[in-house]
Formats: sequence, structure tokens, C-alpha cells
Amino acid sequence: MKKIAIVSSQRWVGQVLEEQWLQAELKKSGYNADNVAWNDPSISWNKYQAVILRSAWGYHRYLTQFHQWLNTLDQLNIPMYNSTAIVRWNMYKDQQWSFFQQQKLATIPSVFVKKDQILNFSNNTKLEKEQPLESIISSAFDDPETQFVVKPIVSGSGENTYVISNAAESRNNQITMAEGQLALNRIVQENPDHGALIQPFIPEIDQGEHSFVFFDRELSHVILRFPGILGEAKLIHEVNTYSPEMKSLVDQVMLSLADKDILYTRVDVVETANGPLLMELELVEPHLLIRHLSEQRRTEAITMLANCILDRKII
Repeated sequence: MKKIAIVSSQRWVGQVLEEQWLQAELKKSGYNADNVAWNDPSISWNKYQAVILRSAWGYHRYLTQFHQWLNTLDQLNIPMYNSTAIVRWNMYKDQQWSFFQQQKLATIPSVFVKKDQILNFSNNTKLEKEQPLESIISSAFDDPETQFVVKPIVSGSGENTYVISNAAESRNNQITMAEGQLALNRIVQENPDHGALIQPFIPEIDQGEHSFVFFDRELSHVILRFPGILGEAKLIHEVNTYSPEMKSLVDQVMLSLADKDILYTRVDVVETANGPLLMELELVEPHLLIRHLSEQRRTEAITMLANCILDRKII
């Protein structure tokens, strides 16, 4: 029987409903689909004909080991979906934003702070090294009085993500500029190979962001979700309507990926007063949000994803 690995992490293996549903659907079609952890040293990867990367959440905490695992798959000539090349590229937000800029996609103005340089992706310039946070903000952004977000270039689930306010004291899940400076310094020191990202906080995010989920470039579903950084729980749900401008932006994103073999894609977009903005392009281990669908729509999504895997004729 053909063997496929549906890859999670040691923290999440066997616990993600979407992976259990996918595993069952693949087994119906004659595939022995194992749910395994990328960081389980007991796994013999050469027994698998293919790897489907799913809930490897938290890989960013073990980045060196994760790269080593990707290298192992390449050395064994085991195909992974999405591919190891796509994953290596997409995990770094500075590489994502460089791509967005090349494709002229509407996204959030961003500055990337590394140990040896500061890159302003808003106008493709380099800023003077070792500037304080307040100076970076005032020189890089049109409205330095707004709130800002600082987070690692490689991160996940809002970990080490901070909203910075110009207020004198911390409040409502925000930190002060002085606290933000400390957070920025720590992120860069702890992540010397990639660094930190600074962006204006988009106030419309409290109305949610739209996550467009595609399988083999065909739209499966759109979910309205609310980032955890907001510090409040709101109902995540499927939506069927969104602005023509948002659809146009998402179509642009998918067209820009036309030359790449991508099994799953999640495009996160927020609607603002100045039009939709691309928040992130998720190609590594995005939550596909299938569990937030109705039972019928959930079955349709899982079947669609399984069929896209089967279409690859893994032997």
C-alpha cells in the first residue's frame, strides 16, 4: 500500500481534526496515511512516497532542526507538498515582502530590522544601522503617531508579537515605545539570522481578516478570522461575500504563483479605508480553518484536498 506522511509536530500530532479527516479520506482511496511529527527522531522517512506538511506549528522555535529535516527529505528524494523549496522561501517574511513588492501587490508598509541592516520595504531603501525604534518609525512611515506592530521575521501564532503605542503607559494589550525598544532588541538578539519586522497596526483588523483557502489554486472557502493579538475571542466563520477589490487582490496573488506547484494556499487580506491589503501569504503550515465550516462544507473541503493529493499520482 502507498504510504503518505501527514506531518505535524510532537506537540500537535494526533490532535488536529483536519488531519484526522484527511487521513481517513486518503485511506478510502487506498493510501496508508500516517500522522507523524517532523521532529520525531524515530521516524524512518524513506518508507514514505510523499509528505504532506500540515500542523508543524512551532517549527520556528527549532529553525535549524527544521531546515535539517527539509534537507533530509531532499536527500531521500521524497516529494513534499508544499515543496521544500516553497517552504524555505515562504517562512521568511522579508522574502515574502520582497516578492509582494516585485509583483506590485498592495500590502502593509514594512521595515525589516536585522543585526547588520535595516530595510525599508515601503520605498526599497536601507536605513542607517542601529537606529532606535522611534527613529526608525519616524523616518520610515507616513504617520509616526499611529500604533505599530513588532514581531520576528520568522514566527507563528502571534508569538513574540507586540502592539506599540505612543501612550505613556501600557494598556489594552499594547506596550510603550520604551518597552517596544526592549522587545525589538530582544527579538533581533534572539534571532540573529533573520531579525524583526515593524509595521503600522491596521485598526480595521478588529473587524477581522479574510482568509482565502485554495487547493491547487481553486478556491475552497473563505473564513473571517480575528488575530489573537487583539486579546478577545470573536466568532470565526465562513463568509461568501467580500468586495470586488478584495477578490481582485487575491486573484493577483494567485496569478503571481502560477509557475509554482502549490497544493494548499492561504491568502490573508484585511479591508481598510484605502482598500484591501495583503496581510500574509501562507504556504508553509497554515491552519486551513476547515473545522470552522458546516459539516457539509467540511466534507467538501476535505474531499477536495484529498483529490488534489491523489491527482499528483504519488507512486
